[in-house]
Amino acid sequence: ISGAKTAIDRAAGLAKAHGVRRFMPLNVSAPFHCALMKPAADAMAEALSKISVKAPAVPVVCNVLAQPISDPDEIKKRLVEQVTGTVRWREC
Repeated sequence: ISGAKTAIDRAAGLAKAHGVRRFMPLNVSAPFHCALMKPAADAMAEALSKISVKAPAVPVVCNVLAQPISDPDEIKKRLVEQVTGTVRWREC
């Protein structure tokens, strides 16, 4: 899960109260892949709007869709989306 530290701490307490044996907080520098990263996603969207992206020689596996994509506009859109979206590592 990702979010504000107070919410994560509360979730840990609730998980333990419901029998979860292990709850391991990750030591990360930001609340990646959640709504708290919207300002970063907005900044990325602005930066990507100023550059040209060419179609890749091989499809890029998009980790918010868990499927390959090749369209440059979609690649830019999905790069922004992954900042706040769920990353589907296993499916990729």
